[in-house]
Amino acid sequence: MKPPSTRSKGRAVEMRLRLWLEAKGYVIVAQNYQAGRQELDLVGTRGTLLVFFEIKSRKAGSSIHPHRAIGRRKQQHLVLASRIFLHRHPEFQTHYARYDAVFAINTGGDERIEHFENAFLAS
Repeated sequence: MKPPSTRSKGRAVEMRLRLWLEAKGYVIVAQNYQAGRQELDLVGTRGTLLVFFEIKSRKAGSSIHPHRAIGRRKQQHLVLASRIFLHRHPEFQTHYARYDAVFAINTGGDERIEHFENAFLAS
C-alpha cells in the first residue's frame, strides 16, 4: 500500500484545522478556493470579519519556523486571490478583511495548533 501523498496529508490537516476554527466560532465559507492560479486554503467569517486563512503543517524541530513559511511572494499571491474572491463575492465587500496563518505542528504523536491573527497586511 502506498503511503499518503503530501497533498492528501495537507487536505487532512486543512480539515482538522477547519474543525478547530469552527469550534472557535468561525463560519467557513470556502475551502480550497481557486482564484485564477492561486488557492485560498480556507475563508471564514466571524461577525463582520472576513478571514483568509493560510494553513501550514510542520514537524516539531523543523529548520523553518512555521510563521516564516509564508514569504513575501506567497503573501502577494494570497492578497491577489483574496481580491478575486471579494470581486466574485460582493456580499463580503463590507466585511473587514484579515489574513491569518494557522499551523499544525506535529510533536511526535500529538499536534499543536498555533493561530497567528493578522499574520501579514495586504500591501
